[in-house]
Amino acid sequence: IVGGLSYLYLGSAVKAGIEYAGGAALKTKVLVESVTLSPLNGKGSIRGPTLANPEGFSEGAALALGAIELELLVGSVFDDVIEIDLLRIAQPQIRYETTLRTDNLRTLLANLPQGSGAQPASSGDATSKRLLIKRIEILGPQLTIVTAIGSAPITLPDIVLSDIGGGRGSHP
Repeated sequence: IVGGLSYLYLGSAVKAGIEYAGGAALKTKVLVESVTLSPLNGKGSIRGPTLANPEGFSEGAALALGAIELELLVGSVFDDVIEIDLLRIAQPQIRYETTLRTDNLRTLLANLPQGSGAQPASSGDATSKRLLIKRIEILGPQLTIVTAIGSAPITLPDIVLSDIGGGRGSHP
């Protein structure tokens, strides 16, 4: 019972954290339908994450994803290199809106807090971690470009990348 309640609470807590921290960092509304995490086998998913357009742009979402799925090698969280076996992003819908001076995506990025000036951990630092993503799949991406004279939806091909990140050469 305790395990089941922890499982349910963990997903709800992560969902609330994504919505709160994402919204605060980007200064726009971030919503998530659901989060499922299984810390024992390293699998997790985020269903229906959406990021609203910033102020000054249309009311729709700048970014809407069907789902994000993750498969993590659990034992690697204690190693120097955290290994993600699979990161799958399904049905990403990106709405790129441009005005004479800027666009919605640049505005969102500009809203992100600037670094505190702290230096990143050196590669010899015992607390430094690297991330290796063995496979990234972006399936069914859609891009809609919106300008003052009209809009154009574009279907992009699936994107599959392998071995992204640091540490592969130093890690067997």
